[in-house]
Order: sequence, then structure tokens, then C-alpha cells
Amino acid sequence: MLRITLLVLSFTAVALAGCGGGGGGIGGTQVPAPVTAQPANAGGGTTGVTAGQAALVWSQPAGLAANTWHWTATNPSGSVMVATTIPGDLYVSRDNGASWTAQSGLPANAMWISADLSDDGQVIVAAALNGGMYRTRDGGATWSRIDSAFNATENLDYESVSLSADGTHIVAVVIGGATSGGAIWASTDGTADAPTFAAATMAGGGALASWWRAVDSDASGTRVVAASHNGDAWVSNDSGATFAPLPITVGGTAVQDGWYRLALSRDGTTLAIAGNEEYAAGVAAGQRSSGLYVGRFDAGNWTFARGSDVKGNYTRIAIAANAPVIAATLSGANGGALVSSNNGASFAPLSTPAGETTWRSIAITGDASHAVLAAGTFFATPGNLYVSSGPLAP
Repeated sequence: MLRITLLVLSFTAVALAGCGGGGGGIGGTQVPAPVTAQPANAGGGTTGVTAGQAALVWSQPAGLAANTWHWTATNPSGSVMVATTIPGDLYVSRDNGASWTAQSGLPANAMWISADLSDDGQVIVAAALNGGMYRTRDGGATWSRIDSAFNATENLDYESVSLSADGTHIVAVVIGGATSGGAIWASTDGTADAPTFAAATMAGGGALASWWRAVDSDASGTRVVAASHNGDAWVSNDSGATFAPLPITVGGTAVQDGWYRLALSRDGTTLAIAGNEEYAAGVAAGQRSSGLYVGRFDAGNWTFARGSDVKGNYTRIAIAANAPVIAATLSGANGGALVSSNNGASFAPLSTPAGETTWRSIAITGDASHAVLAAGTFFATPGNLYVSSGPLAP
């Protein structure tokens, strides 16, 4: 298996020739420009919006140029939002997505692959592919690197990072190298001046390594789920110190898609997980994505069902903090977005702004009244950032 950095570097020539630059931040309050929505197309040709779904109004923040957007995040209130680019800058909005500012004090042209933030928006942690992990405790006014103790050369291939609601628990996953999987790094003192991290182990002892792609935790940071593009998922109930296998089984049949994205609900009892045909190289092509699966934790056990049979390149999953709403984005032939208003029992297409198919990320507020949606393909196809108003689902 080729190292992910080699795959990314293969796009460098494309990036230098035709990728839009990161651009500067925009200060002051900006009035977003309305954007025309198109019929939702996620779902192998499904078009239109499911009856009863409220119409969304998508706006493009003024002054924010097209870019190779990769990740979006928001606190439950929507007062603070984060968006990242690959390569480029990390942007923060402190006015519900109206205006965005590129952050200073961070490495230039980094591959900002993931970010998360505390409920109050003061603590933000961002991780870079082939780079480092950075944190702010003052809403972005100042940033510092927090992984020097185990990433001395600042070149780990991070894939995802998760933060508890109060910012004290941090868990980050590394995809690993050409011949061996990467580690999971966890901290329980994430707001300390110098947080300490330890590599997770298997429950009962033993080294834990896989080709990690996704991680998320509940609000407390106690329950953590991580997944690999080799089709394995793991769960921790001790803040990421140890992990045990989490079988994804539906009707007695094991599902081992090339897991690429997941989201865990705030109370830790709902898990949404999906694969990606394009990048999840640990599973044979054609078997990496068979839909979006939703698990429930009850009476000490997890049970799973397939919430959506849409196959494709899942690029982000988000669960609302205080509403039974789950959203997901896809890129490529089935490019579009899906939304569930019944906690993942079923999904419907979500209308998205016209003119984009490379949907990379969606994040939704706690009450699902607003979303931040990003398009783009790293090192290749620029897209735009959008903010919605109106409920995502009826």
C-alpha cells in the first residue's frame, strides 16, 4: 500500500498549475450572497427533495474565494465555525458563518485535514497531514503546537482529530506508513499549557495500529470510536486509553467497508459510519462503500442497521448535538448530500448549491438550523464554502 503522502504529492503539479490560492481572511461583518440550490443528487440518480423537507437557503460568504476546501466544524450554537483547506490556511468565523478569517501563527500551506472545537468555541484543535497538531485556547487569537513530544519532526500523517465539549479530551488518529498502521494519540489534559499524550493500546494490553481514517468522541470525551480503511472499527470507553474491536454487523452479516468517515452522537449512543471507494485502499475496489450505517448503543451492546443504501465516496458525516439530525456529504459520481431527521433510521437527499459536485464536508449546528458546507478536492479541484439558513430537515 502506498503511503498517503505519496498519493497526495502526486497532485502537486496540478496544485501549482491550477489550484486557487488560500487568499486572505475577511474582517468585519460580511453579508453572505444567496446561492441557488440544485436538486439533491446523492443516491445513484435520485433527484428532487423529499416531500416535507424544508427549503434551505445557501449563502456564500462575501470575499471568500474558491479553494480546495477539506473540512468544516461548528460549535453547537453556530457562533464559531471552522473550515480548512489542503493545502492552505485554516479559517475561523465568529459570527455564525457570515465572515471568515485565515488564522495567523500556523504553518503556511499546510494540509489541514481535520479540526474540532469546544462548545464555547475557545478551544480549537487542528491537525495536518504530514504535519503537526496545533491548538488555540482563546478562539484563534494565538496558536501553539502541542504534539512535539511524539512528533518531533512534525511529519505525522494525521487523518482526524476529536475534541470533547469542554476541550479537555483530545484524540487524534494517524494513518500510518507503507507497511504498518499508525497510532491513536489521546490526551486528558487538553486545556493544559502543555497537554500530555499517550498512544492507545488494545483493551487488555497489546499495541494498537491500523490505517486509521476517522475518529470521534461523545461530548464528555469518555466514549471514542475510531475506524480504519481496512474495514475495522474500534471503541474506547476510557477516553481513548484503550480500544476494543467494534464489529459492524447487520442481520448477522459483518460489514467491512473501507471506513472513511464516522460521527458519534453527543451522548455516545448513536454512531454513523461510511466508506469511500476512492481513498479507502485497504479493501478491494467495488467493496469499499455499501452505504451509510447507523449503530445504537443500548443495554451494553451495539446494534447496527443500514440507514442509507447510497454507495460512493463519503467525505463527511455530522450529527446534530441537540436534534435527531444526521447529515453526510459525498463526492464524485454520487456527489451530493444526505440528511436524516429521525436519528439515522432513514435518509433523504439534501438540496445543495448549484454548480458543485466535489462535496467535501458538512457541519451542522446543535439544533440543525444552520450548516457549513464545503466543496473541493485537495491539490486538484477548487470549490466554495457555503452557509445555510433554515432547518436541514422537517
